[in-house]
Amino acid sequence: GREGGLLPYPYGLALDGRGNLLIADRDAGRILAVAEKDRSVTGTLAVESPMLVAADGGTGAVYVLRSSGQKGAIELAKYRAWNDAKPVAVLPANVGSTTAKPLIALDAAARPPVLWFGTYYSLLRIEDQGDRFGPPKPVGKGKSGPLRRLGFEDLVVDHYRPEPEVYSRLEGG
Repeated sequence: GREGGLLPYPYGLALDGRGNLLIADRDAGRILAVAEKDRSVTGTLAVESPMLVAADGGTGAVYVLRSSGQKGAIELAKYRAWNDAKPVAVLPANVGSTTAKPLIALDAAARPPVLWFGTYYSLLRIEDQGDRFGPPKPVGKGKSGPLRRLGFEDLVVDHYRPEPEVYSRLEGG
């Protein structure tokens, strides 16, 4: 079902740093906010086919990778908060394949915040420049960097080091 806390197709999770778990519920067309302390539904953000979600606990900004309405096309959207329905910035995202599973990871400690976007063929670095996204900058060499493997399975930012590092597990290993 699509009512209340029912989840027909949960796809991505993020903590907003303000006591809520955000759940990208693709088939229900929403981001569901659930209170960490008592698991009650705090509210929803209507988003067309959300795939993945990330949140900046410092600013409250929420980043959603979503379908854009065109077959196989997706876009990255930024919202001021999970309860603010108007996107602040939108960036079309080319995944290189309609079967690819794109990934995002947020480095909210960076200034400006940086989104890492794993596509079928590459890793892209995207800066949040307030009311817009900076141009995606490829990292590595061609297909998934120097290893030339296809597709990312996981993507995470380790910002606990003096120089943050991005880790990924590539498809099949």
